[in-house]
Amino acid sequence: MNTEIVYLSLGSNIGDRESNLAQATMALSINFEISGFKSSPYYESEPL
Repeated sequence: MNTEIVYLSLGSNIGDRESNLAQATMALSINFEISGFKSSPYYESEPL
């Protein structure tokens, strides 16, 4: 099996943002069988 390195950027601006991001990363790891999943700290910025 080949291994691919992939970088994703996720964002959330509605409701409980941290929970939304946690649910998204969980869904990715379950549905796409991602292993070695790493996450950077959350970064919050002002809306544009």
